[in-house]
Amino acid sequence: MANIPIVQAAAAYTDPDSGKTYSLIINEALYMGDTMARSYMNPNQMQYFGLVVNGVQKHLLPSPNDESHSIYVTSPNLQIPLQLKGVLSYVPIRYPSDYKLQNCEWVPMTSDKIGTPPP
Repeated sequence: MANIPIVQAAAAYTDPDSGKTYSLIINEALYMGDTMARSYMNPNQMQYFGLVVNGVQKHLLPSPNDESHSIYVTSPNLQIPLQLKGVLSYVPIRYPSDYKLQNCEWVPMTSDKIGTPPP
């Protein structure tokens, strides 16, 4: 595909433990418009940004714990558990309303500067 826009995207995520909704901000994302039914986050981009991505499924680990199969964000202190659909790991996200986008805490998931890791 040619001429795919690179955008800053947002997804609403509700923490199952606290019930708090966050706006996950994905910088340098490929915008596929209506051509894809799902959104994909690049684990390499998240890891490069300093997030801990524990992608190994719990049933494949000898001693899984709460940090297994999850994404850990240091600021805010947020553990995002991954879920499974078939063999694919995912985060249950949704399109944020304007209200949620403006009023929920923004959580950057990737760097907003090409090739620049976080401080």
